[in-house]
Amino acid sequence: MNVVEAASQGRPIPLGWALDSDGQPTTDPQRALEGTVAPLGGYKGTCLALMVEILAAGFTGANWSNGVIPMATNQGPPPGLGQLFLAFAPARFALPSFGDRLEAFLKEMLAEEGVRVPGDRRNAKRARAARGGVIVPSLLIERLKAYAGR
Repeated sequence: MNVVEAASQGRPIPLGWALDSDGQPTTDPQRALEGTVAPLGGYKGTCLALMVEILAAGFTGANWSNGVIPMATNQGPPPGLGQLFLAFAPARFALPSFGDRLEAFLKEMLAEEGVRVPGDRRNAKRARAARGGVIVPSLLIERLKAYAGR
């Protein structure tokens, strides 16, 4: 579940997921969409989020997060989001064993009970959908038809 999905279903989100437009924690997904997703990891997560913002908005000239128009609305100008892609060539850092080291690290990590790599669940769902298709609830189909008719 994500914030947009919870809002469309009228379900609360877990405390700690988001902040409202006043910067206060909220379980109301609609208020969360008017605010922001909470950084994870306390002060370290906040610093990581700030670093990413400096890279993605500062270096690209995009809006800072407090100036981004919410994507959940169709009012106003485009959101003004920025994206910055970094690419590294490990061999240029004299690390020819990077791939082997990373593979060994991930194998050891994944051998632990309950540990997973981000994206594992999504990839498993994608594989299941490719094999067996996707079930679309009739209520969603009707809602989409109503949107298409506007």
